[in-house]
Amino acid sequence: MEQHTSRQAQSQLVSLNRDEQISYNSDDNLSGGLHLMIAHGSIMIFAWILIVPTGILVARYFKKIIFTKDRKLCGEAIWFAFHRLLMSTVAILTIVGFLFIFAYKQGSWTKRSSSTKSEFAHSITGIIIISFTFLQPIIALFRCHPESRYRFIYNGIHGFIGFSIFILSIVTLFLAMHFAQFVSFKKFGQGILIGWAIWVGLAFILFEFIEFLFITKKISAAELESRESETIRLKFAAMNSRTLPTIPVSNEKPKRTQLKDGLKIVLLVVHILVALSFTLALVIKLRKKY
Repeated sequence: MEQHTSRQAQSQLVSLNRDEQISYNSDDNLSGGLHLMIAHGSIMIFAWILIVPTGILVARYFKKIIFTKDRKLCGEAIWFAFHRLLMSTVAILTIVGFLFIFAYKQGSWTKRSSSTKSEFAHSITGIIIISFTFLQPIIALFRCHPESRYRFIYNGIHGFIGFSIFILSIVTLFLAMHFAQFVSFKKFGQGILIGWAIWVGLAFILFEFIEFLFITKKISAAELESRESETIRLKFAAMNSRTLPTIPVSNEKPKRTQLKDGLKIVLLVVHILVALSFTLALVIKLRKKY
């Protein structure tokens, strides 16, 4: 039993001479407290379904894109500027989302019980995600120069933490679908999350396939030596002849690189549109339902 802080007359007629279930809105609904939870969920959906995978894709597949090779944005490589912007936005949104749920719970931790197992697990994975999301930018402040021989240590730690909390965020999102408050939303929400998870996995596979399809063939030592010998021979021939020999120059590699980068840009745009569709579907349905 729990004492309610508000009183409101029921319009429903109740027969007291027989067994009957009486439904009543909790204080959370009456006071608008549930809206804080919905705000928390909406923010986290935007951050972790739309922005995070996009930031990961940019960092992984757009470092050496030919269209931005010699261009800078705010003094940084364009891919890095976008990656930093996206992930900084995620960190801010995650903290804001945490404040909403903190206010909703009035600073109390979810107690573990048979009816709140999902909520308790969600709170544990959620606080881990929030902690490491806040830690990632701090770690980035201490990264060494890209040309440093120790750079691989930072890259490994940064990448491992980032990808781990992304996987954990997927688990956390699915746990939220099992909340008692979202019983009527569970089927739709799980369907959207499953579709989104399949798409994200497919997007990574397609990017890897593009990288594999256009992989640069390594030149063997013998072939390199043969090319150097041919270059020397042509130079001597040019010195002993009035007519300079024409050295064929192949533009196949730049064209292939442009095609590869073009495909990656198209795929990134498609990913953003698909992820945005899943995000809006979840948020709009959630807000309409509650």
